[in-house]
Amino acid sequence: MAKEAHFSATETDEGVQFDIEPASMPATFGCMMVFFYIMAGIGGLVALTGLAGGEDGTGAFWGGLFVAAVPIGAIFLFKRLNGRYERVPVRMIVSKSGIEIGTRSYRSEDIRELVVGLPFDKGGTEMMPTHSGVAGTAGAAAGMEVRNRSYALMARLKSSSKNEVLAFGLTYNVARSLLADASAALSGKY
Repeated sequence: MAKEAHFSATETDEGVQFDIEPASMPATFGCMMVFFYIMAGIGGLVALTGLAGGEDGTGAFWGGLFVAAVPIGAIFLFKRLNGRYERVPVRMIVSKSGIEIGTRSYRSEDIRELVVGLPFDKGGTEMMPTHSGVAGTAGAAAGMEVRNRSYALMARLKSSSKNEVLAFGLTYNVARSLLADASAALSGKY
């Protein structure tokens, strides 16, 4: 069962302490990764069998190598996309003076605004997927499920052109609630 995102807020002497738990990756993502590992293993076995077959097995070797390379490439791509932002619990302290997360701190004078979004979404046109068959529909559904659990609370700073990710791995509703509460704490109206 996938873990859902949530947070709690506690008023302390330093400010409002937010303990944020990210959502886990959906089960479909794990199933997809297992499928890729199995395909890579099958391709590797075909490649080894072709290599052991001698000169007549070179076609099987290259075919098996190709069958192994495609899932391995997909695994690295998914790991890179998912590994860029960590789905880890975050303790964030927000006060009128700014935001502190572990060793990172952002002064309130430097924070232009807090925003909710997908940190890896750089804008552009919205993709309109065309699905062919069950596999295409299942892949699109898995991608949407990952997207729906990948929102972030970000700070748009005056000193930087990129948004700083404060908490990642949130569902949209949890991220919006966290935005409202953190903005209130930052302005001293919590």
